[in-house]
Amino acid sequence: MWCFLLLHNTEGQHDCQDAFDDFFAAQIILSFASWKKDDVKQHIAIYYYNPGFKTGDQIGLHLNGSTKIQPFTKYYHPSTMRGFIYFTNIDTSLFTYKSQSIYQQQCLGYSAFWIRNGTIKKYNCFSTHPDWMYQRKKKLEKVSISSIIFPGTHNSGSYLKRLPESLIEKFTATQDGSIFNQLIMGARYFDLRPGKHNDQYWIVHGDYLMTPLQQTIDDVKQFMNNTQEIVLLHFKEFPRGFETEQDHLTFMKYLKNQFNTHLVSRKILSWESNFKKIWELNKRLIILYDHPIYKSMDQMWPTIPQKWGNVQSLENLRNYLAHVETDLTRPKASMAELTMDGYDVVTHSIAEALGMKHTSIRQMALSTGPHITQWYNELFYQNASIIAVDYLNTTGIVEVALEWNDRKFSTCYDTYVELMKEYNTRKDSNSIGACLVAKIQKEEIQLCTRLTPNNY
Repeated sequence: MWCFLLLHNTEGQHDCQDAFDDFFAAQIILSFASWKKDDVKQHIAIYYYNPGFKTGDQIGLHLNGSTKIQPFTKYYHPSTMRGFIYFTNIDTSLFTYKSQSIYQQQCLGYSAFWIRNGTIKKYNCFSTHPDWMYQRKKKLEKVSISSIIFPGTHNSGSYLKRLPESLIEKFTATQDGSIFNQLIMGARYFDLRPGKHNDQYWIVHGDYLMTPLQQTIDDVKQFMNNTQEIVLLHFKEFPRGFETEQDHLTFMKYLKNQFNTHLVSRKILSWESNFKKIWELNKRLIILYDHPIYKSMDQMWPTIPQKWGNVQSLENLRNYLAHVETDLTRPKASMAELTMDGYDVVTHSIAEALGMKHTSIRQMALSTGPHITQWYNELFYQNASIIAVDYLNTTGIVEVALEWNDRKFSTCYDTYVELMKEYNTRKDSNSIGACLVAKIQKEEIQLCTRLTPNNY
C-alpha cells in the first residue's frame, strides 16, 4: 500500500502580499508502498512540487515529528520543480494511529522537510484527518456544501482484510482499509453497492460478497458519534436482491432505523445549504439513493452524476478526467481510477495461476495514484467536486482536496489559480512526468510515463 502526505502551510492563510515567496505554493506528498505480491514490507515515495525551487535545495525525510534539523533518515537534491523520489529500506512500522486519540489529527511517524541553505522552509508530518471539516469551521460556515472538494473512495466497501491478497481479492478489492479507517484518513464520500443474500445485506462487487453491510454501518455510526464531520453515502447499482420497489422500501427503512438521528432530510437542507446550518441542525449524514423510490422518504437524497470512464490506460484516464473536470456541475463524483475489464480479469487470473507476470487492482492503483495526485493538484482543482479513488492511500487526494479547499476560500484564490497556470506553462514543465523506479531484490519495477504539458 501507499500512503500520502501533503506538505503545506498549516499556520493559516497569509495575506496575498505576504504569500508570494519561493514556498507559498510548495507541496510535498509522502507515501509508503508494498510493491510485490508477496512482500508486505513498505517503502517510502514522495511527490513534490515547488515552483520556487532553486538548485541546492534539499528534501529531507526524518523519523518522528521533530521540527528541528537532525541527521536525516534520507535526503534528496531535486533537480526540477516537480517530480517523484523513491526511498527503499525504510521502516514504516510507526504508520499506525493511537487508538486513545483516534479522533484527533495525529502524526504517524515520518516528517518531511524542504530545506534551503540549512534552514527548514516547509515542514509537515504524515497525518490522519479525522476532523478536517470541523478544523476549518470558520472558513466553511458560510459556504455551501456543494462548493468544496470532497475526497472519497470508489467501491468503498470492497477492502482488503490482509496482505497478500487472495486470487479473488486481486480483482475485486478496491481499498486497503475499512470504512472507518478511510474516514479517519479523511475520505468523506463513499461509493457503496448493496446486495442481499440469505436475508443479510452485503457490500457487493460484481457477483462477489465483499463485506457485511452492518460493518459499514457500524463504522459510520462510530465515526459520526465522535466527530462533527459531514459524510456522504452513495448507494447505487443494487446488484443482488433488489428486484421490486418493496425491496428498496424495506432497505431504506433499514437505513433510516440504523442511522436514526444522523440523517439529513432533503426537505430541510439542500446542496446549497451552508455548513453552519448543517452543524446547527447536528444531522450530518447524507444518503444519496440511486433509485426513483428515494422520493418516498425525506431522509433519502437523489443520486448525483457519477463520472466513470471505464478506461484501461493511464493516458485514457487522464484524457477522461480532463473532459470530466471541464463540467461545472456540482456536486458530481469523478471516478479517478483504472478499470479491469472482463478480458483483463480472465487473462491475469490465468497468468497468476501459471506463475506468470500479472497485475491486480491494487497494483494498478499503485501505478496511477501518484499521477492522479499530480493531475488534481496541478490541473483539475478548479472544477473538482467529489474525487473517488481506488486504494485511497495510494494517492494524496485527501491532502490535495484540503489544500485547495483552503485556497479556494482564501482571498488569494484567484491569484493562486493564475500563478499555477503560469507555472504549468514554463519551459521546465517538460520535466513534468511521473517516473518511479524501484529496485527490490534485483527486481526492477518501473512506473513511468513521459507526460508533457500537452498530455499529462
